[in-house]
Amino acid sequence: KIKSVQTAVKPDFAFFKQKVHNIGGKMVSLNQIENEIIRPTFKEPRIHAALNCASVSCPPLANFAFTPERLEAQLQDVFTKFANDSKRNMVDAVSGTVRLSKILDWYKADFASAGGSGKYLAKFVTDPAKKATLMKASKLDFLPYNWTLNRETR
Repeated sequence: KIKSVQTAVKPDFAFFKQKVHNIGGKMVSLNQIENEIIRPTFKEPRIHAALNCASVSCPPLANFAFTPERLEAQLQDVFTKFANDSKRNMVDAVSGTVRLSKILDWYKADFASAGGSGKYLAKFVTDPAKKATLMKASKLDFLPYNWTLNRETR
């Protein structure tokens, strides 16, 4: 039984690097689709809650297909759930401690236009005290990445 994304996609995450997907007559990998097509073309930070490797540290995979007609609402929904997930984004309003998902560190360039990962995340956080903590946080810490296979769905 597979327990880790690292085990499932070894060696060297080859599953994400194999050029087996045909887009417009060109063979591309999942990494290329995400990092060379979707991210640079659409510049949409919420994509990180929709496309991921299915590890515990990633947002739970949606249990629905993303569709053109509902994409805006679907991205809003999955990112809002991710932002408010206290296992993946720990914000302690009392102490001011902020420990966010490592995804927000790895892809920090995607959140820069919003003032950084913390401020971008704050736009989706529903708890007013946590939102305020994120907005004024001068230091962000990031949680260690857990590659264990995520069995949750949303």
